[in-house]
Amino acid sequence: MQRIAGTWGRLVVILAGGLATGCGASPAEVTGRITYKGRPVQVGWVLILGADGAPHYGTLGPDGRYAVAGVRSGPVRLAVASPSPEASTELTHKKEAALRKWKGTTAPAPAAASDWFPLPDRYGDPNRSGLTKELRPGANVIDLDLD
Repeated sequence: MQRIAGTWGRLVVILAGGLATGCGASPAEVTGRITYKGRPVQVGWVLILGADGAPHYGTLGPDGRYAVAGVRSGPVRLAVASPSPEASTELTHKKEAALRKWKGTTAPAPAAASDWFPLPDRYGDPNRSGLTKELRPGANVIDLDLD
């Protein structure tokens, strides 16, 4: 009987320790605006690597705004990619429009190729971008002016 009680006691300590270290951390929602040298980044996406290492993406709108939900709170790394609109295929545009419609939002008008500008390659890699933040549970705003 003492052996069973000892086993249950250890199990309770392990479970309590797991909860105290953030096993049940609440998700965070992130919104913001991405600019490069003051100009909105109108094409592309934001990648947020949550504290658990899971990737979460948000599409950039014509004003540089984005939204990402379900990110684990804690320290995160970010990346921003902006491929040339001319490099995007018609299939990609149809796929993105269908996803936005399915999620109940309207697809923003695609940016004109003349409004697009390239970003330095380092911003596309969360390990080289230098973009890090600390997320708290609930709503977070991360506006970035890249240079």
